[in-house]
Amino acid sequence: FWEVCNVAIESMARGDTNHFGRNGMFVTEKDAVLLPSGHRLYYPDLACDNRQTYSYWNGEERTKLYGALFCENLIQAAARDIVAEQMVKYVDTGRKVATLTHDEIVGLAPDHDAQQALGTLLEIMKTAPAWAPGLPLFAEGGIGQRYGDAK
Repeated sequence: FWEVCNVAIESMARGDTNHFGRNGMFVTEKDAVLLPSGHRLYYPDLACDNRQTYSYWNGEERTKLYGALFCENLIQAAARDIVAEQMVKYVDTGRKVATLTHDEIVGLAPDHDAQQALGTLLEIMKTAPAWAPGLPLFAEGGIGQRYGDAK
């Protein structure tokens, strides 16, 4: 997939539309890639130097971009979109979230509702978003008065 990502970087630099990934789920645009969630990853002023090295302007300096790094960016961005959507669904059940990371949601619940809240959260986190049908997801969790106790 790293080689596929290298080709996608070239497409972004040229401004070509290139569908890649499973079922063409990612789409290149000029200096950006459209994610399956509808969000975009931007690589401003993406360009290739005379050594065939791609880089973009990160706001402070030019940063190299290559297939393996781009692949990592895509996976992290998709994971973020999944977890953020799951967090919203959990909040929509009337519950609260203390924090979230790239692959983890920490929910809040009173003691009497903790087990049901955990079950609700795990069910939500095991369900693929509409934009990624069939994506295999798994979740596990615990209950505790403190973050470390719930691990």
